[in-house]
Amino acid sequence: MLQRYLQYNLWANERLIDNIQSVPTDAISTLPLAPFGSIHNALRHIVGAESIWLERLRGQRPSNFMGSTENKTLQELLGMLVTTSNEWVQHFAENPEALTGTFTYTTTKGDPFTHLAQDVVTHVVNHSTYHRGQIMSALRSVYEGRLAGLDMIVFART
Repeated sequence: MLQRYLQYNLWANERLIDNIQSVPTDAISTLPLAPFGSIHNALRHIVGAESIWLERLRGQRPSNFMGSTENKTLQELLGMLVTTSNEWVQHFAENPEALTGTFTYTTTKGDPFTHLAQDVVTHVVNHSTYHRGQIMSALRSVYEGRLAGLDMIVFART
């Protein structure tokens, strides 16, 4: 089930990208989005979170949450979003047993924690869903055209 949830996350991120690309660039670049200030910064946050949690699951110890997204253009961030979401799907397709285990990691502040991998998957997908919703609300505030839905049930219908 969690592998399907990760597939949903990838699908929703791909549709979000399509939606972002449907809206005129000038409308996006000046669009405020709390608490990030912009869609660009919200995307940095999503990509950063998906990346850092995957690194932790792989046994790495990342030290900078947003470092990989620094100075990236909107188009670069959109590419990184798909790549990272796809890496989540691939990671557990290649290591399905990892979904049933725990892992220990250290936060960027140096605090150690142990969690079930399934809890982290759930957290990452829910986190991305939350921020996708913020971005979609902002897009709808400036775009009267039709934007693709990102709901899990829409994914289930495909």
